[in-house]
Amino acid sequence: MRTEFDVAVIGLGAMGSMALWQLAEDGLDVVGFEQFGIGHDRGAVGGETRLFRRMQTSGPEYTPVIKLAHARWERLQEFSDIQILTETGGLMIGRSEDSRMVAARVASEKAGVEVEYLSQLDMENRFPEHQLDHDEIGMFDATQGYIRCEQAVLTAVARAKALGAQIHDYSKVSIQHASVDGVVMTDGENEWTAKKVIVTTGSWSGEHLTPELRTKSRAGRIKLTWFSPLPGHDFSAESFPVFQRLVADGTLYGAPSLDGGGSVKIAPGGAPTQMTGPDDYFRGQTVEEIQYMERHVARYFPGLNKSPIRAGAWADFYVDDWIPFLGFLPRSENILLANGFAGFGFKMCPGIGRIAADMVQGKNDRQFQFMEPSRSIGTHAGKAR
Repeated sequence: MRTEFDVAVIGLGAMGSMALWQLAEDGLDVVGFEQFGIGHDRGAVGGETRLFRRMQTSGPEYTPVIKLAHARWERLQEFSDIQILTETGGLMIGRSEDSRMVAARVASEKAGVEVEYLSQLDMENRFPEHQLDHDEIGMFDATQGYIRCEQAVLTAVARAKALGAQIHDYSKVSIQHASVDGVVMTDGENEWTAKKVIVTTGSWSGEHLTPELRTKSRAGRIKLTWFSPLPGHDFSAESFPVFQRLVADGTLYGAPSLDGGGSVKIAPGGAPTQMTGPDDYFRGQTVEEIQYMERHVARYFPGLNKSPIRAGAWADFYVDDWIPFLGFLPRSENILLANGFAGFGFKMCPGIGRIAADMVQGKNDRQFQFMEPSRSIGTHAGKAR
């Protein structure tokens, strides 16, 4: 077994799998470590789908990342028989004067995305499964869609392995020593050395951070729910594309039925609930959390049974200023962080993987410096979701 590598990737979820694949594609000698099975559902990857959209409503600085990601999604598709990114078009629904709708209009213009504005009557005719209030409108963007998240990770890791990457699943490693000569990692029994290391451990990232960064970030719990359609209702991709729906106390988002009409995913957006840690959090939902979704589903999606047939929680990692850590660990030249994507990063993950792979090879693009971890030690303004 080889134990010396150009680059090691710790954590093979959304970001790590994509970095490993693209490093292997670049011809580097790489190794990847995952403490659970590949494609596991304990972190931010689980839940079947993630939404894809080219406009980032509160962070136009992400537009080039998303553009890069889209190209890399197309590249990854070459290695999968299952469709990974499906562009169904997508809706945003709310009052036209809502600041979030205004931000979406601005973001679409900056991203060069053509948006179609739909009146309540238009929505009733084209997308009848959505119930609108009298003063609400729809915004339709034909470039949106959904990503099969588990399949994306499995495909990226399989491709990396086919290109020669060494994969260690069920292998929890820690960094034992780092110097200018390289980084030594251990699982308690074996040791590996790499010139550079990319840490993409999601909710488990805290153990790899400096004390300063640890106080500015945390693991959080994301809630997802699925509902069963009533007879005579159509929640296929053609009639019910991906969407975001603004409500008075937050945001709902969802995707079409992927199982022939048996279930429809609708979930609450916004900030996560706190957790004590990623190893011991509540994987279900409380009665209050379920009843919150029931109230909104009954009001806005009358074609669904209001009670979910499936409800769960997944873990992700959040930074206090809502901007992820992407860059070298402060005071380190060979440990790179790519974490803290706060539930909005999956659509960008092959782009993030490409950027991380470039960074450890000495290729730095200034337009991505806003995500540098060192900003959290000083001051940085901004927020993105």
